[in-house]
Amino acid sequence: MKRARDLGVAVLLALAMLFATRTARADFAEDFQRANAALVAGKTGEAIAAYESLADRGFVDPNASYNRGLAYIERVRIGGEEPGDLGRAAHGFEEARELGSSDLADDSEVALTAVRGEIARRRARSGLRSPVSERPALGDAIVHLLPVRVCALFALISSLLFSAALVGRLSSRVKEAARHRLRAASTAVLLVAGPLLLVSALFSILTLRDRREREEFVIVAANSYPGDARGVAIPGLDPLPEGGRVRRFAVQASLVEVEWQGKRVWVPRNALRPLSLRKS
Repeated sequence: MKRARDLGVAVLLALAMLFATRTARADFAEDFQRANAALVAGKTGEAIAAYESLADRGFVDPNASYNRGLAYIERVRIGGEEPGDLGRAAHGFEEARELGSSDLADDSEVALTAVRGEIARRRARSGLRSPVSERPALGDAIVHLLPVRVCALFALISSLLFSAALVGRLSSRVKEAARHRLRAASTAVLLVAGPLLLVSALFSILTLRDRREREEFVIVAANSYPGDARGVAIPGLDPLPEGGRVRRFAVQASLVEVEWQGKRVWVPRNALRPLSLRKS
């Protein structure tokens, strides 16, 4: 009897959790539609507040990120711009580009280019010539050259080729005349598959680790001056551009260490907004 009662309680708890999950998803969908409706109706402040509320509650969706970027751009367009709007728009488009399908990624790229172009023009009028976005470092570019799954596929194929060539090399169940040709072919495959296996396996490990550990941010504050670990501004460096994308290396109190213009610098944490990234 006690076991039956315990089982019944467990089932009820499981059903309650399932219902809560579905309700949470329904709440996200309803709030998302409400935010979209506000954006279409031209209520940009209401739309921004709704999109930001969704993000604060952990709703990660490329379409929501893209529409959030549009909402900030619309507020700039109608003359109600607030400090950081362009940077937050860039963040939304960056996130949509990272998380979205190919079509949405293309649209996000176009929008992001336009936003950063406007930021660059404003900086130029202020006498600042440093770029809004930087090319990734060589190591980062190599690690991000291929998706993790593609690297793993190369590793699998090369391992199968290596195994087959090794079996052929060691096989003795063939005629003497054919054995030499088989060994020669197996040796050639081993010379190719062996290095390919090592490189693809290493590349898969590095790429997967980098994707899991990487934390990137978009600068959402204008005129955020880079400083040292004490927060003291570094002479001779331009303020980091609103809308720029940076990678986090360390966190200390209210400061975050990032890389910009080839230097490790510290910026206020509230000047940055984290990006949700695809992990594989």
